[in-house]
Amino acid sequence: MEYSTAINSVRRKLDSELDNLVSVLNSIFEHGVPETADKIVIWIPLGHRYSLNFSYMTNDANETDHEFPQTKVLNPLLDDILSDYTDSEHLDEISKLTDLEVAAWLRKGLQSSSFRDVELHKVMAINNVCAYFDLATLEYLEDDEMWD
Repeated sequence: MEYSTAINSVRRKLDSELDNLVSVLNSIFEHGVPETADKIVIWIPLGHRYSLNFSYMTNDANETDHEFPQTKVLNPLLDDILSDYTDSEHLDEISKLTDLEVAAWLRKGLQSSSFRDVELHKVMAINNVCAYFDLATLEYLEDDEMWD
């Protein structure tokens, strides 16, 4: 019961901020997509506190020289997303399910933004664990699948 309550709460919080996400993504898009980019990688830190870092990367794991401070407006939502569950005995499981919810939210945001027609591999990466979610399929990718 706690899982479904937690995930429904997370989903509602994310859905309420979809317009803000799309606005941030459209703002990033206005800067142009580097010709050398092969991937859009949206980094999420490991653990129960979330923030977001958007980057363009090449297939050999090199970042392009772009920084996008506009993503910081999403951090209060993401920092607070699991605050009701930090003392739960099920936090690890809820956190893993939340990763998938955040990936689905990012996919929805990219599809609703100016990035919808950009033909780059779009992924969410969870820092420090080499874990990735393909934002087209929401499937988990191993590190070697990501950087081939």
